[in-house]
Amino acid sequence: MKCLPVRNVIAGLLLAGIAGSLQAAPVIARTQVGIYDLATAEHAVYNLTTAPAERGARLVLTRPGDEAFALQMQLIACTAPGGEQSGESFLRLQNAHVTGTDTTLFPVLGFINDNDLQSVSVPLGDTRQLLFNQDSATMLITEKGLLQPDGQPCPKR
Repeated sequence: MKCLPVRNVIAGLLLAGIAGSLQAAPVIARTQVGIYDLATAEHAVYNLTTAPAERGARLVLTRPGDEAFALQMQLIACTAPGGEQSGESFLRLQNAHVTGTDTTLFPVLGFINDNDLQSVSVPLGDTRQLLFNQDSATMLITEKGLLQPDGQPCPKR
């Protein structure tokens, strides 16, 4: 009979631990982007951090273990013509700043800089969304408010 309260305490702690770990499970701890050039077989991996910014998001790419390189840029979300209902939008690169050099990344950056990337947003529950970029076949899971078009068309270049 003396073991019953101890068992109840242990069972309660176990349930509390499991419930706590279930709530913390969907957190994205780190995002990495990989780029592979089919023509030259060059490849590179970058760490990606995002933060909300006016009309879009601020993105920072760094190379793991290389403090000399950093790419900071802002992506804005613009509404595609007729895309208000379907979730279609364009992503436009603005204010890119590069520290260091990276021959693998520069062609991709040039393409993104020259073109508005057509994207589709699909809600994932209440707090996340899946962004699918049709021009580069890129998928990115972000917080729901990040890179959401505000109904405004892309500004003139």
